[in-house]
Amino acid sequence: MGRGTALALILVMRNLRLLFATAAFALLATACATDGDDADADGGGKSDGAGTNGSIGYIQSNSPFYWADSDYATFQSSVGLTDRTPIADTEALTQRLQSWVDKLDTMVRSEMKRTAGITLVTPKPVVKVLPSGSTFNAWVSGTYACTGLQRPGATDPTTVSLLRANQVYSEQLTCVRPTWPGVTELLTFWNRNKPACKLSTDGTIAGTGCEISPNPPGEVAIISTSPYIHVTSDLLATADEATIVVVLAHELGHYYRSHVSDARVAKYDFWFDSEIDRKKRPVPAANAADLAKQYDAIVNGPGSIQAHVGGRYSPRLRSFIIGAVSDLLAERTEAGFVCAGARDALGPWRDSLRNSFGTPSDQIQDYLAFEVALAACAPRLDLTGTPGASSLSYGQVLMAVMEGKLGKVTLPFRATLADVLNALNTNATKLDAKEASLLAHVKQNRIGLYTTEEEADDLAMEFAARIGISPDQVMQAWLRFMQQIVGAVPPEYRAQYQAEYDSCKVLFDNGFTTTDAAGKKIAAFVPIGNLSEPHHSDCYRLFNFWRNKKLRKYTVAPAASFGGWEPLQAEAQRLSAEAASNGL
Repeated sequence: MGRGTALALILVMRNLRLLFATAAFALLATACATDGDDADADGGGKSDGAGTNGSIGYIQSNSPFYWADSDYATFQSSVGLTDRTPIADTEALTQRLQSWVDKLDTMVRSEMKRTAGITLVTPKPVVKVLPSGSTFNAWVSGTYACTGLQRPGATDPTTVSLLRANQVYSEQLTCVRPTWPGVTELLTFWNRNKPACKLSTDGTIAGTGCEISPNPPGEVAIISTSPYIHVTSDLLATADEATIVVVLAHELGHYYRSHVSDARVAKYDFWFDSEIDRKKRPVPAANAADLAKQYDAIVNGPGSIQAHVGGRYSPRLRSFIIGAVSDLLAERTEAGFVCAGARDALGPWRDSLRNSFGTPSDQIQDYLAFEVALAACAPRLDLTGTPGASSLSYGQVLMAVMEGKLGKVTLPFRATLADVLNALNTNATKLDAKEASLLAHVKQNRIGLYTTEEEADDLAMEFAARIGISPDQVMQAWLRFMQQIVGAVPPEYRAQYQAEYDSCKVLFDNGFTTTDAAGKKIAAFVPIGNLSEPHHSDCYRLFNFWRNKKLRKYTVAPAASFGGWEPLQAEAQRLSAEAASNGL
């Protein structure tokens, strides 16, 4: 996979990770407001605009480097999405969504001008509808953006040095070229939050803790937010219009705050005490540092793939097996290969599961059949210097183990693939136990984890209120959407998802209270769920949204008008059916 394709996957899923189980928008809304930075060092006035409904900052700062405008074809080349073609901008379905985005964008720009005296430099957000029969998604994309600044020694015009907060990659990448201010402004923008990788006027990149690729240097590029908001037809084919509008509002929260940027203010991913009466932005808990250490050990390791389905090995080991192990098996074509049965069981399910982020899929059964064959042959597959019919390369396997982030393993002198899998499975099981322990502690002590998704959800609620969609309407939309998820997952998972929906609906109907043995109502607390998922669980989102409504006062604009969605939804259903028949 090229880095362009990888960026498309990383930035799409990093922002939303919406496929079925994680849903198309997260209304978790912790009762918090994002406090603004001090004066904007980029010359844009106050860095955070404040909305009167909830005092939510709309932007990190009014710096143009947070966003990178370009034509759509160049954007597609940048992120490696040239194999997907959206419907025309002139189509009624796209225009309907664009009209809502325009309304939200106008509101944001007007509010920023009114409250902070800022004229936003963000490009106009543009909706793109992608035909799909299997994605059920919406997202804001990041893009590679070239700055025009060359690193010392750069000679190859096709090489780009991608500047991240802690790393620099020098590779051949396609990037967009927005019209940005000069080098002085770029340096102020990049260096003000003290990243490990600091940028100098002559293009030099250095700093304590900055990992720099040994590849030849090139033009400095950064990741910025593109103006394109993608919505898939299968999402549009399922959800009602009010739900879709809140989806768009959530995406615009990501867009204006430019959550993909490495230069964004580091005010996310911290643990906080989740008191029911908290009305301000959350602050780190007393033991936040210890929680963060435990959390980092979990999320920096491989995530579980479909943890609800058991198998021979830990679901946390599946990414290693589906990726590195299956790749090594696929290379062996010798007659009499001892793992021929496992190799021949490989198929398209690999890519689907590798990118599924826990999405329920009947293709997990194909994986489990492969896993059985792998466990049977792995004891007979030796690790040696020369791969062959009964061996794999020791060096390749150990390199894959190092990249798999599942910890160190101790192997016998003459090791087999089974030895490696068993050792890694032990490490994965220990990590599973650590995650269970941390989740239990978080639940018992009512602790939350503040993420960019929570911030986008806060903004989505405020945006919705400002265009006439009340908090109650948004919560009902989310409940409908949770029910639609039940109908959208494969049949074998529906009972599980229906039970989760039913229990959450009971909590919601009872004002998130339960009744003790004495008949007394007590406040319920919904735990965050999957630690690797920044949206957390569906019910947690609803709980936080409900709590936010209680803690903050929303002034709702005159009711938004909906109508005429049915023919547009029918067109989305047609597009999805056609896309599904084409394998999209």
